[in-house]
Amino acid sequence: MEPLTPEETQPALASAAHTGKQPVVANQSLLQVVYPEEGHHTAEPSTFIMGNVLPGGRLRINDTPVATTAEGFFAYRLPLVAGLNTVTLLAETTLPQGRDTLSAQTRQTHVLHLYRDTWRLPEGQHWDATRSLPNQDLSLLLGSSFYVQVVAQPGLSLEVLIPGLLDEAIPLTPLQEKPEHATNPSNTAPASTFWDERLGVFAALHHTRPPIPAAYVYQARIQLPATLPQTPMHTSRYTDIALADLPLIVQQRSQNASEPATRLGALLGRLSVWKGPRGATVAGAPETAAIVRADMGPAGDLSGARLTPLFAGTPLTVLGAQNGWVQIQYPRSGLAWINRQDVALHSQPPAAIPLRLVHVQEAQSTPTDVLPPNATALHLPLVSPRPVHVVAEPNQVQLWLSGCSHHCDFIHYHPHASGIRWVEVAAVGPDSVQLTIPLLRPLAGWQWHYQPTPAEATGTTGTTGVLTLRTWPLNWQDCRVLIDPGHGGEERGGVGLNGIPEKTLNLNVAKQLAEALQRQGLRQVRLTRTTDTTLSLLARTQQAERWPADVVLSLHHNALPDGRDPWEARGFSTYYYHLFSQPLAQALQQGVAAQFPQWPHYGMLFDSLHLTRLSSSASVLLELGFMTHPEEYAQLIQPATQQALVNGLVHGLTQFLKQVCGH
Repeated sequence: MEPLTPEETQPALASAAHTGKQPVVANQSLLQVVYPEEGHHTAEPSTFIMGNVLPGGRLRINDTPVATTAEGFFAYRLPLVAGLNTVTLLAETTLPQGRDTLSAQTRQTHVLHLYRDTWRLPEGQHWDATRSLPNQDLSLLLGSSFYVQVVAQPGLSLEVLIPGLLDEAIPLTPLQEKPEHATNPSNTAPASTFWDERLGVFAALHHTRPPIPAAYVYQARIQLPATLPQTPMHTSRYTDIALADLPLIVQQRSQNASEPATRLGALLGRLSVWKGPRGATVAGAPETAAIVRADMGPAGDLSGARLTPLFAGTPLTVLGAQNGWVQIQYPRSGLAWINRQDVALHSQPPAAIPLRLVHVQEAQSTPTDVLPPNATALHLPLVSPRPVHVVAEPNQVQLWLSGCSHHCDFIHYHPHASGIRWVEVAAVGPDSVQLTIPLLRPLAGWQWHYQPTPAEATGTTGTTGVLTLRTWPLNWQDCRVLIDPGHGGEERGGVGLNGIPEKTLNLNVAKQLAEALQRQGLRQVRLTRTTDTTLSLLARTQQAERWPADVVLSLHHNALPDGRDPWEARGFSTYYYHLFSQPLAQALQQGVAAQFPQWPHYGMLFDSLHLTRLSSSASVLLELGFMTHPEEYAQLIQPATQQALVNGLVHGLTQFLKQVCGH
């Protein structure tokens, strides 16, 4: 990046010349409410009202005095009743009218109509099949299990019956209502309580309560038998399906054991039992990849972490399908889930293919294959793509291939392939292979892709899997740093208590950080955006991959959702996903903590976010502080605080780069 111009480095709060718009300044009226907007709907038991009054002003919400900061900022947690909530804000202040006149009492009132959306079954309706699970047909192997969730009136004794498969009905257990998160009724939270509650706060930070209360939900885990019943019903005309279209009957047990149960109806999803695994192929255009999840929750939600994506054309072994997702065999973890729309099912699972050799070569050794600097490429000739999983640590990379058998007795190291120590290939079961690759220098990023296999490589045409590993430059000042100001354009992000959007704060700090890193000696620093423009998450990661960047820092400011107390969470935090990015996240966290020894810090966290999942660079997302905390926000918009944040980030990053580059 060329040195930033004075216009580009001018703080966004002082000037908006870089956006082409008028600067955003604090509201000068007596009372400004920035959240929530009129008519706001939420399923949470509470929301919070935040905004500002003139410094020195007094505020009451529904006749309750509300504390404000010296700057006039306020955030007030408001419990909600079901349906309409009318909220009246009254701000008062005393303003001098002139030297020869008495001061006058000034008042401003603001009324909000907020709605808490609740769900309940209509009177006389025992249960709701449309909201119960499974609500789509499911297919399973004998011996496997699945969850049933039935939405019904509280206080019932329910069970599920599968005629023709299970001899006895399975009882359903009511879910327990989770207790509300502890809150401070005074709407203030001292630092000592923050440390005790911060993990609980984070657990609910990105989630909201389900719209159906737990009191209406009944659940059971159903284990299928290992063998078919002696006189099976609903037999299938298909050779690979043992039982087809079994109904799942919901019934209410009688209080009198001698009386039969009352049938309520059948779930919308019907069960088929497969005789054995089936096959599938990842659908989509070439070079596209499908999302893979590690686990499925009882309610059919894919709550597990994302795994290494699977490219279009990859053959899969399928073990079942439910709730719109397909369970597949996956390297290392054994099982994973992929969206049903992303695969084309076949009758037979794919046969294992042999991995016979590995080529290890440096970027300069293949002029036709454009690789980033300091890169080593491992070429694995295959007949067709295979599911792959990569675990990248700072000094070692492991790769698992499923649907492959170990026949590799030849590994070719190019003379200039100096980025790795060696490659160890081992069989992990009959149809899975593991590659262990110790590195000579710390890892800066990795990528996996496929390319056609030259006929001379294996004697036949096919597909070659290519694992590209990039280590850090020898000189830390040659590292490429990409700074990503979060949000922008139509995507506002959060909003501060005086109406300043998060996107503006992010860009302001990002420009200051870029300039500071250049002054420190880094020669290659770029921003994903330098103006107030809309930029997709995909466009941001593509910038990083095409440059390619060594470091990606995505700058954000944090905020709490409805249902939380805005006073309970504050502090700087860093987020990483890949193990090789964790040391960078830790260095940045420590660098900022040293600048603010008296501040509580939210900490370093592992999280599966779009920018942190980027594998081609050491990628960290930073939340510089909470815009929903009045006292912290008042500090975040101060130039001195922003400069201290930048100083901490510069120190943390440069110390990290000097360490990994061998300064």
